Amino acid sequence: MAKVIIKPGQSLEGAIRAFRKKCQEERIIQNYKRASRYEKPSVARRLKQKERHMRAR
Repeated sequence: MAKVIIKPGQSLEGAIRAFRKKCQEERIIQNYKRASRYEKPSVARRLKQKERHMRAR
């Protein structure tokens, strides 16, 4: 789970920006969208393999 600690003097907008960046790095939103609908197991395997290939580059 993404957590952002607000430092003294840091604006709320800055904290929101940092939270969004952390969510993007952890791929929380992408995983949520993927899980919101059913995927056939063969499609899920193909997507995972493609994602692993992209990370290896």
